[in-house]
Parts: sequence; structure tokens; C-alpha cells
Amino acid sequence: MTGQSSSDNQQLLTTLVQATAELAQLNKQQAQKLGTFDTKLDTFDAKIEAIADQIGKLTESMTAFRLDLDDIKETTRKQAETAKAQAETAKAQAESVSQLIALLGTK
Repeated sequence: MTGQSSSDNQQLLTTLVQATAELAQLNKQQAQKLGTFDTKLDTFDAKIEAIADQIGKLTESMTAFRLDLDDIKETTRKQAETAKAQAETAKAQAESVSQLIALLGTK
């Protein structure tokens, strides 16, 4: 019985060693997969940071554009006021010229 028991023990030990080797291999594969995942996660993080940076730059550009647009609106408003004043002056000058012509025509 000792021979049989020793053989059974040897077979169990061999099975245990094989199972341990398989577990070690699976552990190594999982570690590699985790390494790949970490690399992909790092790449994703870098891309997110780049996008956030671009959004920041776009926001700054839009703010500057709005400020420029406000300046353009103000300049246009002032030019419209100036044009209106010039039109009123031209109208007054035309009336003055008409009155002067009328006065010269009567003399």
C-alpha cells in the first residue's frame, strides 16, 4: 500500500505542480493585459488633457472674438452717429445754399 500511496502522492504532487505552473502563466498573462490596459489608459489620459487644452484655447479665442465683436459694434455705432450728424449738416448746408441762391436771385 505504501507503493500505491507513494505513487498517488507523486501523481498529486505532479498535478499540483502543473496547476501551479498554469496559475503562474495565467497570472503573467493577466499582468501583461493590465500593463496593456495601463498603457491605453495613459494614452487616453494624454488625449483627454490635449482636448482640455484645446477647449481652453478655444474658450480664450471665443472670448477675444466676443470682445473684438463688441469693439466693432461700438465703432459701427459711433460711425452711424457720425454719418447721421454729417447728413444733418449736409442738409443744413443745402438749405443754406438754397437760401443764399434765393437771396442772390432776388437782388
